[in-house]
Order: sequence, then C-alpha cells, then structure tokens
Amino acid sequence: MAQIRQLVYELEWWEFYDLCEELLRITGAPDEVAEELDTIFVQQGLPYSISSTGIAWRLSAPASAVFVQTKELLQHPNLMGPSQQWDKALEHLSKRPPDAENCIKDAVGALEGLARILSAKPSDTLGQIIKPLGTQLGVHPALTSAVSSVYGYRGDEQAIAHGATSALQDLVAEAEMVLHWCAAAMLFLAKKSGRF
Repeated sequence: MAQIRQLVYELEWWEFYDLCEELLRITGAPDEVAEELDTIFVQQGLPYSISSTGIAWRLSAPASAVFVQTKELLQHPNLMGPSQQWDKALEHLSKRPPDAENCIKDAVGALEGLARILSAKPSDTLGQIIKPLGTQLGVHPALTSAVSSVYGYRGDEQAIAHGATSALQDLVAEAEMVLHWCAAAMLFLAKKSGRF
C-alpha cells in the first residue's frame, strides 16, 4: 500500500485525474467509486468533479442549475449550432488544464448564435444584432448594453478572438463568469422572444 501511495504522490497533477478515470473504467461499480472519489475531491478542494461518466470542471450550485436549463433550451432542433458551441465551451473548461480562452470564445459564440437565430440575421455579429434585437424584444437598454459588453470583452481580451501579444494570464475565473453570464443571457433572450 505504501508503494501505491508513493506512486500516486509522484504523479503529475493531470495524471492523477487520468488515474481516477482509469479506475472508473476498470471498476465493476463506477457509480460507487465515483461517489467516493468525488467526496475526496470535495474534501481536498479540487476544481474538478467526478461522476461515472468522467471528470468535469466543478461548478457552483447556481451555475449548475442555470447550465442544466441552458442545455434543455439548446436541445430545440432549431438551436443545434448554439448547442454544439455551448458544449464545446463546457468541454474547454473541463480540459486539464482548462482552456479558458476557448471556453470564453465558444460561450459567447453560442450566445451570438442564439441572437442570430432570434433576429433572423445569420451573418451579423452579436455587436450588430443586440441593440435592434433588444428593442424588438422590449429589453431594457442597460441589459442590452450588458450583452454588448460581454461581446466586447471577448473581442478585447487577448488570445480569445485575436492573437496574444504578451504572456497569457489565468482566465479560469473569467471563463466561469462568462459561461454563467452567457447561459443566463441565452435563457433571458429565449424567454423574451417567446419562441423557445
């Protein structure tokens, strides 16, 4: 047992998660093993969670609830593009290490895709769409401006929509916030439209 413990301690951090996923794969009781491992993950304050399907970024309870609602919304057959981009955003955050820049890019892209569908302007940018769409849906200008601002952030922050000119920063906290915000914005716009 001491040798196994030593081997685990010598693993690189991402290899530890790979080992946990391998344990799930070879066990005869993946649900029980995942539950035990996730208890350890929580106790140790690890940023990932584990279930019988694998490892994913651990989200706060409010974010998890909003993401479930967003996923349900995006199951509509007319929203396949935004749905696929949303899934990519979540996958980017769950990578080891997280790919925050692509998470942000795809989360805002999913929001832009939904706005394109709602406005029937499939080639316009979110920046071009949001003000007239907000007026059409009766959205307060401050909320329309907030959507425009998150789109502006995606365009301004280096390595998201444009090339990096200096060392990259850790944007995981920003990625979580943008994911949560885009999910809430998609739900809001869909409700205001009455179409989904």
